[in-house]
Amino acid sequence: MALTEEQALMDSQSKNLGYAIKSDSDLRLMVREIRSIIETFEEEKNVLISKEDEIKDSVKIDPNDFTLENNLIVEEIEPSYNGITISALEEIWKDEIFTAKVDNHTSRIEKINKNLNVLLGEMELRLEDVVERTIEGGQ
Repeated sequence: MALTEEQALMDSQSKNLGYAIKSDSDLRLMVREIRSIIETFEEEKNVLISKEDEIKDSVKIDPNDFTLENNLIVEEIEPSYNGITISALEEIWKDEIFTAKVDNHTSRIEKINKNLNVLLGEMELRLEDVVERTIEGGQ
């Protein structure tokens, strides 16, 4: 029986990730481990989100880090960098650093979920008997 386009894509991805040579029991173990990893990253992401104020408060800019060579203009009230006050720049950085931390976890979760979907697809291909596999170690 010929593979559908979707099955062929899943087959190709599975082979590229090395899932096609794993035994069924190895695949089941990998699913459990990957789900655990996803859960851990989701928990860490939720902790990050719950500590948004704490994370942002930890971002401090020292105006002394900016020199005249870096366009520091000292005004009477507050120093600025390229026309942006240091405190405004600090607020921007706080948001960017926090967003980058959350986005990092989000992208990791998405990547791991994609791998999990390929792994589950491999298991489905086997269950439906649409592929034959030579298992690593001769199983």
